[in-house]
Amino acid sequence: MARKRLLLTDEQWAKIEPLLPPLPPHPKGGRPWCDNRRVVEGILWILKTGARWRDLPDEYPSPSTCWRRRQQWEEEVWLEIWRTFLVELDQQGRLEWRESFADASFAPAKKGGVAVGPTRRGKGTKWLVVVDGQGAHLGKHLASTSPRESTLIEATLDPSFAPRKLQRLIYDKAAGCLRRSCARWRQPVSSSRTAARPPRSTRCSIR
Repeated sequence: MARKRLLLTDEQWAKIEPLLPPLPPHPKGGRPWCDNRRVVEGILWILKTGARWRDLPDEYPSPSTCWRRRQQWEEEVWLEIWRTFLVELDQQGRLEWRESFADASFAPAKKGGVAVGPTRRGKGTKWLVVVDGQGAHLGKHLASTSPRESTLIEATLDPSFAPRKLQRLIYDKAAGCLRRSCARWRQPVSSSRTAARPPRSTRCSIR
């Protein structure tokens, strides 16, 4: 018999459970709803391993159940969980605000979908993420490939995603015009090359 994989401790689940919507009463004569904790652990297993839903081990609820619950929570629930934990980490002084990083990645989307736009390489979407100096996720934004990265960074830095505590944001030159478009977010700009990890000529920063 396979040993059950424990992806959440009781302490972690005690923080997550109140943020999930309660399960509705199941129809008379129907099957009861799967326990939220088992479903969340099944979702985490997929995210952690990168496996296909069909490969979800039998110790978790069915792949369709986990996928459906993930979809139901997609818009508001996950965002509320992330914001709650981000605030907790900030209160504990565990976020590194002195130096943050922003970067975007292109993903092809030949069949179309949400936030898809045309490029020279075909249809695609752009995913931009801002992290603190330790790699903690501070903000994200998904958009078509059409907007400039400066626009995406500005949307990512909206107060609803990250507190106004960024002291220094490092990004590549594709978002160089952020200096003009995000003037209200920062103090006077000074270029920094010493903090850049990639080649110096490809990085910029705001302070």
